[in-house]
Amino acid sequence: MKLVHLTLSTLVGGGGAEYRQGGGGQLTGSSALFVAEPGAGLALNITPKIRLSASGSYRIVRGVDLSGLTNGDLSGLAGIVSLDFGRF
Repeated sequence: MKLVHLTLSTLVGGGGAEYRQGGGGQLTGSSALFVAEPGAGLALNITPKIRLSASGSYRIVRGVDLSGLTNGDLSGLAGIVSLDFGRF
């Protein structure tokens, strides 16, 4: 019921990246990836049923093994602004 409060989040998962010739053609390379994305933000309770939130995170990608692509190319900052409706 506080007017402003801190939010914390973490995403952990896996995925993949691949190169294809000609935008959907023959597969020329692929790599399995590990992804972690810790984040923090602030939420403002506008009314008991409406909340405005702003958060930031940093995506960390490991395991890229493709020519011309590095872990740093897929890692980076992200930001989200949302308006939430419901019972909190």
